[in-house]
Amino acid sequence: MPVTLKQIAEQANCSVMTVSNVLNNKGDMYRPEMRRRVLEATKRLGYRPNAAARATRAGRCGNVTLLSSVHDEQSNLPTGLLGGLQESLAQHDLRLSFARLPDEKLTDPQYMMKLLRLWSADGILVNYTHGYPLRMIELIEQYRLPAIWLNCRLEYDCVFPDDVAAGRLAAEHLIGKGLNRIAFVDYAAGWKDLDQMHYSLKDRQEGYEQAMRDAGLEPWVVREDYHVSGSDRLAVSQRWLEDCDPPQGVVAYSGAQSVELAMAVRGRQLGRDYDMVVFADRRITMASGPVATVVIPQWRLGEQGTAALLQKIESQQARLAPVTIQPELALPDPEDEGRQKEKDPSRPS
Repeated sequence: MPVTLKQIAEQANCSVMTVSNVLNNKGDMYRPEMRRRVLEATKRLGYRPNAAARATRAGRCGNVTLLSSVHDEQSNLPTGLLGGLQESLAQHDLRLSFARLPDEKLTDPQYMMKLLRLWSADGILVNYTHGYPLRMIELIEQYRLPAIWLNCRLEYDCVFPDDVAAGRLAAEHLIGKGLNRIAFVDYAAGWKDLDQMHYSLKDRQEGYEQAMRDAGLEPWVVREDYHVSGSDRLAVSQRWLEDCDPPQGVVAYSGAQSVELAMAVRGRQLGRDYDMVVFADRRITMASGPVATVVIPQWRLGEQGTAALLQKIESQQARLAPVTIQPELALPDPEDEGRQKEKDPSRPS
């Protein structure tokens, strides 16, 4: 049988109201001795607060729903982002639930009107990065649903990485090393499908181009007409490297694309005349050697997304200004290079 406040009051020799105030963070109005007696009594009796009852009294559910598309490519969820969300919400005694919904429901006025109640949610974190139906945004605003979009660049109610700054950071690192033939390589999207993809593809390229032009250098963008699959990236890399004077450095859209690039470059035996910077959510260590990484801090994205949503819930403000997450440059660990030399003694020093 659950322990009652009355039982605690009897053990602590005080009133039920005193016990309630102490357990609900209002104990400052009592002497330290009284607070100690109440807390010791709760420990002896094994009292556990009823979170559901407390949430009901506060008019809250104690739950935040992470809303995703049924199409995985439109709702990327890095482990760092998930960790940042869960830890930040736990600090506020909030749970995180997950909802994967098709566009038909997200554009249905009847469903969206009941969304918070259906998922027992105080607010929504939208992990729907691109390709989202515009009607969905309209309905969220129409029904004043407290929602924050993650990793999505909108005019309001969103938290996203500053990928223009990330592109600049990558290019400026290579320019600072005295390089002038620097290519930006992106196989994730082609020129003909670029507008349908995540904003970071354009923004990282834009930041790279800005930095190159500011330094008086000519941008060099390597992009096919359409997305290049993983099985074709090595061949594509070999082809364009054979058709031109090789670059001194490469900015690669993602760490996933860097493996095939590195293999193609090693095939041309460019050695130390070649430097690479990649984008990832943590510092990359490659078998082909150390690379610099522009880190997109996903954990911080989760923290800031939580903070924005709590502000939205508490203030009931119609719109919040966008929050941008700044990238960080992570240089190779010297120990990585030492380990690589042990594995590949033929690599030039």
